[in-house]
Amino acid sequence: QAEQYLDFVRNRTFRETLLVHAEQSPDWNITPAALQGLHIMTTRRWLVIGDVRTTTATQFPTASGMTLSTTNPVLKAALRVLSDNWPATVAFSALKQEVAELLGEPGPLSGEAETALAMALLNTYLSSDVLELSAAPIAALPPGECPTVLATARARLAIGERGIANRRHELVRPCDFERQLIPLLDGTRNRAAVLDQLVAWAQSGELTVQQEGQATSDPMVMRAALEPALEKALTNLAESSLLIG
Repeated sequence: QAEQYLDFVRNRTFRETLLVHAEQSPDWNITPAALQGLHIMTTRRWLVIGDVRTTTATQFPTASGMTLSTTNPVLKAALRVLSDNWPATVAFSALKQEVAELLGEPGPLSGEAETALAMALLNTYLSSDVLELSAAPIAALPPGECPTVLATARARLAIGERGIANRRHELVRPCDFERQLIPLLDGTRNRAAVLDQLVAWAQSGELTVQQEGQATSDPMVMRAALEPALEKALTNLAESSLLIG
């Protein structure tokens, strides 16, 4: 009954069932040890965090509109490390070492400090949408010379879906330009070939290119305008964890 009320408060629409083998006995207790072996990520990057060693309150806004405020130096240091690595995950074993360095500790975090870090992360995870946990590492992949979007994402767009799932199991809604671009990113084209196709679409009227607010039909102007737009879109797709290596 308590969980049902939490569903209402958190606007959680689906219950989840965990299927395990009959001989397994799941441990439902949430303890700091649960973070050992897991990989952690933030749901966004914060450009300005400030001195994490002070007890001054620091706010961490999220993409959904929530804001986490904390005075805990350990948690602030952890969020800075995770933010610096976004959109990749950081293993808890590596995170605790980087937190110790940020806080100026002469060595690794003590057992008590490590437990405090784990508890702060767990409380943050359970009470906000600032953090995500993963059983497997998720790398931050750059676009590369032949950018490739997840096949599942390309397939969903092909059947008319507006939202696609990324490697972080999040729903991403590409803009109009990205929806036209993504089908080209199947790994068979390099950047130049992708740009050539975009220019061809612009010349045929399938894609509109403007210069100073006016549509243009000059191929050179189209290419000059589409090249930075392509790079920006590729960066956005990479940060959205839609690209694969």
